[in-house]
Amino acid sequence: EVYGLYDQFCEIDTDGGGTLDIDELFAFLEEPKTKIAEKFFDWIDHDNSGELDFSEYLSMLSAFCMMGSGSVFQIAFNIVDEDGSGYVDRDEIQKMVEMFECSKRVEKTLMAKVDTLTSRHRDNFVKINEFRKICKQFPSLLFPIQRLQDRMMQVSMGVKWWRKKRADFADARAFLKAQQELASRRLSRTLSKKRAATPSTRRETQRSTRPRLA
Repeated sequence: EVYGLYDQFCEIDTDGGGTLDIDELFAFLEEPKTKIAEKFFDWIDHDNSGELDFSEYLSMLSAFCMMGSGSVFQIAFNIVDEDGSGYVDRDEIQKMVEMFECSKRVEKTLMAKVDTLTSRHRDNFVKINEFRKICKQFPSLLFPIQRLQDRMMQVSMGVKWWRKKRADFADARAFLKAQQELASRRLSRTLSKKRAATPSTRRETQRSTRPRLA
């Protein structure tokens, strides 16, 4: 599978330079190089070189294509949070709305929601959990990211392949969680038995060490 992805990487790298720039990547995806595309590329370009090497390309596919619908909002948040502060302000969300080309009706309702949220905080910031609620209420915000994700899945290993990988990963995570909970319950029972046995053990020790009267 990795060899197949490397062959694809070389196919995308039309100039043979060993790296991908934004033009090569989005030409291969047959997607327009929008502001969202530029922000997304900046996010996956870990070393800020303006190009992706194969490790960055592989990391991007693994992280982005494995994300479920409930996690895609994190991409949007990272794109909006330009300074990496972990929260966004009203101006950053306004820029996002314009970048994502939301309708005027959605923009008006969404920004009213943001104003309500920020008015509750002294710092006027929207934190990531609040941003997630906004995206859930206004799902159209995530359509450009979801479309890009679908396209990435299609051109790499295929949508079915990635969905199976997600399902396998979810099953493995659920199994691991169940095993950890089982181990925790066993440990708890063992400790409870030890604590219950300790007082009687101490009494037996005290009796055995008590001096006998002649």
